[in-house]
Amino acid sequence: MTPNGFKTVVEIDLIGSFNASRAAFEQLQETKGSILFISAGQSFIPFENQAHAGAAKAGIDNLMRNLAFEWGRYGIRANSIAPGFIHDTTGVSKISGPNGVSGLVKDVPLGRLGSKTDVAHVALFLSSPMSSYVTGSTVVVDGGYYLGGSRSLSLVKADV
Repeated sequence: MTPNGFKTVVEIDLIGSFNASRAAFEQLQETKGSILFISAGQSFIPFENQAHAGAAKAGIDNLMRNLAFEWGRYGIRANSIAPGFIHDTTGVSKISGPNGVSGLVKDVPLGRLGSKTDVAHVALFLSSPMSSYVTGSTVVVDGGYYLGGSRSLSLVKADV
């Protein structure tokens, strides 16, 4: 990873999240709205060759908690979703290795990869009045994968 590559990921993920939030502040204040960030397991578990993504996503989660704390007085909520391995996504296809997704599935306690619908259901909940008292939270949608740490992903990558 080059310094410029690292900087680019942080600028897109973290600085982009700040800029979008700041641009929406007045409307969020007026409507008592909700900000929803997409994070990743790399924000709280180290993954090999993912320092750039981990730093950016950890920054997003910290930004989210700060905005929840600071903007709560305006009725604005802020939360994050940290998806695990989601079937039919570019990320899964890049890391699944020679055994396909079976190398990933074996380490997911629920025994399957997630779906885009799984993530959408959590996003709908966090954006709805059903979660009107939830702010400053990161909801992990991973079938329990991150409970095992990053060791299993390193083993999958070693097979590649």
